[in-house]
Amino acid sequence: NGFVRMSSELAREKEMMEIQKSKVRANDPTKVTLLKVQRELRQLKKQKKLTDSLYERLYPSDATAPRMHGSVKAHKPEKNFPMRMIVSTIGTACYNLAGYLVELIQPVLDKNKTRLKNTTTFVEEAREWHIDPSEVQVSYDVLNLYPSVPVRQSIQVLLEILTNDKDLERRSKLTLNDIERALHLCLSDSYFVWENEIREIDDSGPIGLSLM
Repeated sequence: NGFVRMSSELAREKEMMEIQKSKVRANDPTKVTLLKVQRELRQLKKQKKLTDSLYERLYPSDATAPRMHGSVKAHKPEKNFPMRMIVSTIGTACYNLAGYLVELIQPVLDKNKTRLKNTTTFVEEAREWHIDPSEVQVSYDVLNLYPSVPVRQSIQVLLEILTNDKDLERRSKLTLNDIERALHLCLSDSYFVWENEIREIDDSGPIGLSLM
């Protein structure tokens, strides 16, 4: 923990370094995405696949664009305090729908034996490990996480996993086709507002969205 004091000019330079692969977008896609989400949810409700309460919870009456700001990595003075890109998706068109999809998908992912739920789980399991003198324990750090995720392939993998999930029908009335459309709707675009500009990153899932 700590504080880092720097000029606003230097902070802007550091943020710019983090988003240098993004490009300025001429239009704001928020309204178009909002209309698509609203139309999809109305259709699902008409088909009686969403209860009234769930529909009201997921339906976005209004939406804002994702907002980006930099967060200083105060624990890395040796690298001159780099920035981490933080994007807030609260209030965006897909925010509630993405959260619901996470609720549907998470129980399946929790069954994966190689998944560690949190740091506590890691510590508990690590106590049981036997590391041979000829072995080395390694920790990997992913760079550019969001642009590194192949979104379309990931959606297909998720659908294959959900196909074999016998409890899915108990959790939701949505079919696999419904879920697939919702996944593509939520993950199709990666853009954000920075310095009053709409910027986008090609071939990337939406940064900061829970579903990612």
